[in-house]
Amino acid sequence: MRHLLLSMCSTIVIAVPTLGLPQSAFAGDNKAYPGSMCDAENGALEIFKNSATISNGSSTATRTVTCPFVRDNTKATNGTDGALLVFVEREAFNNDPLSCEFQTTVPETGATESRFSAQFTGVGRARLEIQIPRTAPVIGAYTMLCQLPPRSSIHAYAVPER
Repeated sequence: MRHLLLSMCSTIVIAVPTLGLPQSAFAGDNKAYPGSMCDAENGALEIFKNSATISNGSSTATRTVTCPFVRDNTKATNGTDGALLVFVEREAFNNDPLSCEFQTTVPETGATESRFSAQFTGVGRARLEIQIPRTAPVIGAYTMLCQLPPRSSIHAYAVPER
């Protein structure tokens, strides 16, 4: 019995110091999502997914996809801590850019309040960085719309936060 009591007391002594740590003592909160989290708008049949990627299988038409994400850090900052990163791949089937737009909405109406975007016109893999300035609204829903040219893909997207 005495051994059990000593064991319980030492567990409490070890656990207590960690309870009072402020949240800032922990590492940054980074969220990464597979491209397959995105969905086609308007039920486009040429949109294909695997476990990690969403792709436009059409050889002629650009398609729109919507990508959800959660952002805990509601105070946007300039630089990489405030950049939404999108890992994409674009083929050379036409001249349409692969573009993504971050949007914030007014909670009461659902209307789009602000937009920030980036695009890629090259061929191959790239990382888009959508800078989110300090002036971005801090309440309301966040979403990302991407225009995928023919045979283009989103492999992943991430929100690095501190």
